[in-house]
Amino acid sequence: MELLVWLFPLGERSRARLVELLPASRLVFKSGRCALPVSDPLLPRVLAGGDGFWVAGQSVFSRSELSRFRHFEAVCRRVVPEGKRDHEKNLATVEATPKFGPDGTAGIRLVRGFVLTRITLKPNVVAAIGGWTNECVVGSEVAQAVREAGFSGFQLLPVTHPKTGVPYADFSHLFTEAILPPATLDPSVETIRSRFPEENGALRHLGCLSYAAGDLYQRPDFNRSAEPWASWWGFPSWVVSARVAALFKRAKLSGWHFRPVLEVGSATYDQYLRSWQELAQHVAEGEKTTFDGGRW
Repeated sequence: MELLVWLFPLGERSRARLVELLPASRLVFKSGRCALPVSDPLLPRVLAGGDGFWVAGQSVFSRSELSRFRHFEAVCRRVVPEGKRDHEKNLATVEATPKFGPDGTAGIRLVRGFVLTRITLKPNVVAAIGGWTNECVVGSEVAQAVREAGFSGFQLLPVTHPKTGVPYADFSHLFTEAILPPATLDPSVETIRSRFPEENGALRHLGCLSYAAGDLYQRPDFNRSAEPWASWWGFPSWVVSARVAALFKRAKLSGWHFRPVLEVGSATYDQYLRSWQELAQHVAEGEKTTFDGGRW
């Protein structure tokens, strides 16, 4: 496992610092960011001055490590757009759904009853409803594949047209009531400090979800996290078994990106923990430098 640190310079002095310290062959920007391994001795020197950086961490796993993971966080990369009236109705449904969760967390919402005026989606695709939820519409091929695979823990709920109230025949809302125990809070989880009350104090996950040894045993194939990692609206993350991830690859289903879920105490997690501890220390010492991105 390797932790890549993606640096977004917050001014010309920070960009000049990268140019000064990094060889030209390593000065490669993607979406305005330049990457360094957390173990690179140049990293603390880069962060030591300038205008500061936004920092994001990317955990990179070997093929051998990926083959040993039992669970993955399913991150939706596609969106089904809402119309204005769709959004108004869906927002009202979300706000009418009470939050629940363990003590000390903001709580999650498990929302039913979404509407969409139009769904343009291929049969083999999963897509999030709107750009603000983590609730997924699945096409008919996805629905058929998960049924035939005999997966546990999921339901396929109707998505209806807001005017007619008629459910779509070829699309379903993927749903589960299976909730995982609380995730492990480690240096890859940040407490947000904000002037906005709805953000201040919320937890933001910057890396991979991790769970105590045994918490993922004998779980259904489809689960939701106990924390609202997907949105401050209260949407939990999806955590699925390796069998689900394998089916998506084998059956050429798309729309979900699979991020490994780690088990505390494993050798991979120990390396992950050391890497994030090192990065958190660098960020704390870096002038005007803060973490960026993540889920919360």
